[in-house]
Amino acid sequence: MAALQLEEERFTSFDPMRFQHDYHAHPLFQMDALEALAGYLYPHNQCRFLAPDTRLDSEFMHYDSPHDGTTLHDVFRNIEEPGAWVALYNVEKHPAYEALLNQIIAPLRPMIERHQGPLFNVGGFIFISAPPSVTPFHIDRENNFWLQLHGRKRISLFDHRDRAVVNAQAIDQFIVDRSLDAVRLDDAHVSKAHVYDMHAGDGVYFPSTTPHMTETDANWHKEGQAVSVSIGIVFYTQWTRRFARICQYNVVAQRLGLPVSYPQVGSIGGEIKGFLGKLLAVIKAKYRGYQPPPGSY
Repeated sequence: MAALQLEEERFTSFDPMRFQHDYHAHPLFQMDALEALAGYLYPHNQCRFLAPDTRLDSEFMHYDSPHDGTTLHDVFRNIEEPGAWVALYNVEKHPAYEALLNQIIAPLRPMIERHQGPLFNVGGFIFISAPPSVTPFHIDRENNFWLQLHGRKRISLFDHRDRAVVNAQAIDQFIVDRSLDAVRLDDAHVSKAHVYDMHAGDGVYFPSTTPHMTETDANWHKEGQAVSVSIGIVFYTQWTRRFARICQYNVVAQRLGLPVSYPQVGSIGGEIKGFLGKLLAVIKAKYRGYQPPPGSY
């Protein structure tokens, strides 16, 4: 398989960028292998399902079993039925997929680490769906190499620095407490999205906390081409660790009524807040049983 090729100059700007890949041909990304992977992950509660009436602006709620009481085997037997949807979380828990994800990331690691520091916690999330289907508007903690493996999907990405789309307090709360309650799609900002029409072999990189959503169109439902499969290959870096520490500080400061500003990672103010945020996370973990997000220590 050919290595992913990215423009280093654009990567350093923290802007999304498209790329091409040929991992859609890899044996571990074919449907029979993915069904076997789902069977491996399901007992560990790593398969997720959406409610059938989920919309792009819905709260991002997913469940560990199908709503209609069917089995995982039934889900895959009927995966071409309109609206079918299943996600495989943390696929790196399977040794073969862990090795594959690290193989994909390996050629990119030197470039990433030049600009964001040490890279760690490489993971994968695979989404399998039949049109029409959606993944609601949300943000993630990790940086994301998003690869379309089969079929077609439309992904909408918003600028992660645009605080009108998702405000700073909502980002802080998500990073610290895993809450997406305040991360909701506002119709007034839909036109700001950069929309990518993705086919097998297409990919797009987007950084941590980039608001995004995906959808497939009912008109794409053609015999033999009904299933869309994509994977988000995600990872943390020293940059995301330092950003999480600033968020830790901000959340506590807000609760205490202290003024909060949003200095950049790497600035003097950001480093001071990061140090205090790390200290607060350690204290909360030791005395209150808090489980901080990955990399916030």
